[in-house]
Amino acid sequence: MKQWIKKMLAAGIALLLLVSPGFPASYGADGSAANSSSPTLIRVGLQYTQSALSRTVITAANELSLWNPSNGADFISLGGKTEIVVSMEAGTLKAADSSGTEIQVIAGGQMVTVTSLLREGFLLCSSDYSSRLADPAAGTLSLTRVDGVPYRGAIGFTINANNTFRLVNTLTIDEYAYGVINSEMGYSNPMEALKAQAVVVRSYALTNLGRHGTSGYDVCDSTHCQVYKGYNQENARSNQAVDETSMLGMYHNGKPATGYFYKNSGGYTQKAEDVWNAPVGYLKAVSDPYSPLYSWNAEFTLSELETKLRTAGYRTGALISVSVTGHNESGAVASLTFKGQEGTVTLTKEKIRSVLGMTQIKSTHFSLTSAQNQASKAWYVQGKIQTAQAATKIHVLGAGGTKAQLEIRDKYVIGSSGIQKLEGFTQEITGSTLRFEGKGYGHGVGMPQDSAIAMAKEGASFTEILKFYYKDIEIK
Repeated sequence: MKQWIKKMLAAGIALLLLVSPGFPASYGADGSAANSSSPTLIRVGLQYTQSALSRTVITAANELSLWNPSNGADFISLGGKTEIVVSMEAGTLKAADSSGTEIQVIAGGQMVTVTSLLREGFLLCSSDYSSRLADPAAGTLSLTRVDGVPYRGAIGFTINANNTFRLVNTLTIDEYAYGVINSEMGYSNPMEALKAQAVVVRSYALTNLGRHGTSGYDVCDSTHCQVYKGYNQENARSNQAVDETSMLGMYHNGKPATGYFYKNSGGYTQKAEDVWNAPVGYLKAVSDPYSPLYSWNAEFTLSELETKLRTAGYRTGALISVSVTGHNESGAVASLTFKGQEGTVTLTKEKIRSVLGMTQIKSTHFSLTSAQNQASKAWYVQGKIQTAQAATKIHVLGAGGTKAQLEIRDKYVIGSSGIQKLEGFTQEITGSTLRFEGKGYGHGVGMPQDSAIAMAKEGASFTEILKFYYKDIEIK
């Protein structure tokens, strides 16, 4: 695991060098030249969903330092200063004291401005962060505040074209995990579930280094990556889960495995290619007996749906009907077809949720009904429409009169040609208001958090939880 982290983070630091304005020669704590190395770091873009800034105040309890992240030992003291105002002036980054006077330091044997070093890739941090990096096990708490909000690690800046900047929080992988676990799962859940979440968070982060590389950081702080809220969202129990799984990650066939997760499976997880595109060996469809019931519903008029399609770039004209035209191995909707006066559009896989709204269509485990009860349903057997109406579940009678219920994913019949699979279940809705009735929440790939919590309550370890939802993995 340590070799993997070093390799992945070396790539992340190399990317940082490419997208930053340019790192200077490394300077030691006293301003002398120092050798460069690649620390175990991740760069988090802060306030990803908010407007960029034109001014911010960076503070530390003791004093601030400048840090060159291309060399873990490269810290320059700011001579007891505890506050710096960073702003944009005429498209240029400026670092000054509260009176507006630019701050200077000695670096490389000469007097330079903090402004120039920040532009070259140096970061601002509390002076005790050097101790934290040198010996993480010592438990040194080093906090740098952004407009009063505390973060572990250091703060850097990426300049935008509109006279604003973005904040980038650079810190160690485990420090990052501290700020994620409680935000994503909640500290009060069973410890083994929290440990599973810690390994997943770390695995996801390390296999997504550089995801936002063109913007100057690795991951953002929103649900687009993982929700990260810094020190304010930490808790002793969730931090314990990080500490007790420190440096552990997931592997498949000797390669790092990405830790995809979400809230609720609806009873059946989905394989990667049924949600996105390419198959991934360890992301398979799994029947999930641990999933608590999570039901939801959403209603749209045909006009509202047509507007959503048009906003996403699809042209159907006034909608006439909506049909469920396919299911995947997990029984989730694989294709949804919209018939309009000017054309027909079919959405597939996760595109269904992204177009219709992921907070409204919480999963693709859903069925359609109409407020006007104007719906027709049919099963196909090798392309031949069966005349009988069919519900979303089929009941069959055995030779002894025993009734059994089949899920959609298990739809086979025996005909004159032997066993045949029922294909192309359609459910066409023609009423003016459509009702989506579903279960589960999220994309369905990897670990459902609700199920991990349920397994932990039944006594499962974090390794058992992870190996149930990620197939053929090693944890090391």
